[in-house]
Amino acid sequence: MKVSLFFLSLFLVVLNVQPSFSQNTISGKVTDGQALIQGVSVLVEGTNNGTSTDARGEYTINASPKDILVFSYVGMQTMEIVVEDVTEVLNIVLYPKVEELEEVTISGRKRKSQQEFARNYFSDPTIINTNVGYLSPDLVAWHLRVVDGRELNPNDYDILEAIANKISGTVIRSKRGVKHLFPSSFGSMKLGTVGVNFEVDGNMWYNYNPPLHLDIDKVIRVALIYPDDAIRLFGANFGGPGVVVINTSNIMQGSTEDGNRPYDQVRLRNNFYAGDALGENTLLRNGPTYLKELYASTDSGSAHEVYKKYVPTFGSSYAFVLDAYRCLLDKFGDEKLANEILGNHTKLFAENLLAMKALAYTYQENGELKKANELYKKLFVKRPNYVQSYLDLAASYREIGADKKATAIFTRLDYLQNQDYFTMSDTMTVAKLVEREFNNLLALKGERILSKKEQKNLEDLDTDFKGTRLVFEWNDGEAEFELQFVNPEGRHYKTEHSLFADGDIIREQKLLGYTTEEFLIDDGMSGTWQVNVKYLGNKRLTPSYLKAVVYYNYGTAAQRKETKVFKMGFKDVNRELFTLKVPSSLITN
Repeated sequence: MKVSLFFLSLFLVVLNVQPSFSQNTISGKVTDGQALIQGVSVLVEGTNNGTSTDARGEYTINASPKDILVFSYVGMQTMEIVVEDVTEVLNIVLYPKVEELEEVTISGRKRKSQQEFARNYFSDPTIINTNVGYLSPDLVAWHLRVVDGRELNPNDYDILEAIANKISGTVIRSKRGVKHLFPSSFGSMKLGTVGVNFEVDGNMWYNYNPPLHLDIDKVIRVALIYPDDAIRLFGANFGGPGVVVINTSNIMQGSTEDGNRPYDQVRLRNNFYAGDALGENTLLRNGPTYLKELYASTDSGSAHEVYKKYVPTFGSSYAFVLDAYRCLLDKFGDEKLANEILGNHTKLFAENLLAMKALAYTYQENGELKKANELYKKLFVKRPNYVQSYLDLAASYREIGADKKATAIFTRLDYLQNQDYFTMSDTMTVAKLVEREFNNLLALKGERILSKKEQKNLEDLDTDFKGTRLVFEWNDGEAEFELQFVNPEGRHYKTEHSLFADGDIIREQKLLGYTTEEFLIDDGMSGTWQVNVKYLGNKRLTPSYLKAVVYYNYGTAAQRKETKVFKMGFKDVNRELFTLKVPSSLITN
């Protein structure tokens, strides 16, 4: 969030809230998907605190938030779970170890192919195009520093100055009238006698003839490869001093199908939508008995009687309470009885953070924005060590028109990041999302909340995206699911949020405390898009809640948003969430 420091002194808010790290008692069962497994090791990483599952596959262990529980068993893939403040039940499924030849899994993530890197080039600023293929920190096992060209200062004297000013550990020296760029500080490495060599769009430039003529504005990506690794890639002759790889817009980068623009992810392979997503009516017919009876009621009074009938059985379930509340409100418009139901379960929502967040989502969907704001303030106090608390409260303040308070929250988050309370690199998904949210606030509301002097800094804001933006958030950090986007041609793109598909990302999310992802839709294919979800579970028996915020005309004065909330209860069923009509092609952040 690079832009916030210039008014830090104006909005710095010191919040005297500290996270609580009392231990949780965590229990559950471990299976292989069918049978219970005895003797599974359950260990708090880095400690001697451990146990194993008994003859019934059950275990109990004490651990603190941010601890990592390691589940291991001979012949099965090891699973690592980051403990959260709400973690109490973890029912684990372990999978057999399989030796894969064409596709391997590293740290719970599938290694991507070169074709996938090409497709993701413009949506993932950590990817660099080189003569030896696409490289990324996700692919290599050594230190690779990649910089987005937009971070370079176009006013620098030349490309070498721009790189040296942006990449720490590089310096410029002149030798015999020629400028050289040196990787000056990497471990115990000493300053070499000659500067790095350059690869620019596949062309080799030796240090005695650096590409000083390059237009900095046309640089898409820059990567610094240190000598030892450069030698392995380019050979001793060219790689010996180290190599700087530069991609520019002068040639086509990324996928050949989209050229120098984000690849339309929906055009992957033979991915035609099967039309198998279930609608709300089908889900209702297969739902719990109480839900079918609620919606079969002819008036709010009879629906309220159904609610009272099932309270003795389901009254401790916040999902049941929200189902009754939403039925009374959505189907019958009876605010009085709906709020009476919530009032009967005040303690449930006050003590259960997952329930509180699901209720906040529901308030936002219903337009009860001040009620949602009160809940987000409580969640912020209870979870000051969660990045999501800052995102939610800032967004909530914007919804009620308190733009200065939203700015204060973003500024506080930036301050804490600079104090290493939160460690977010520029390439992290959440860092990019936070920056986009804050820049959007300043771009649209800056005239109201900044002085004229401070408004001059708005020219540097990265607000280049304009179009339709989708932001998904889920109330439970253990929730796993697939999102499916179907384009007007009937082709789909899937993204899976699970430990198997994205173990490293989920670990990052839980350590930083965020549960959100965005998708951007630009001005490509026009028509109606459909968004589906397949719920994969949350390691316990309760449902999870998914909030989808659709921003139309994002980044313009006409920007507006729509909030939709869904209870995810049916596992392994493809379900239609909503459709939207936009001119678009899908890009992920």
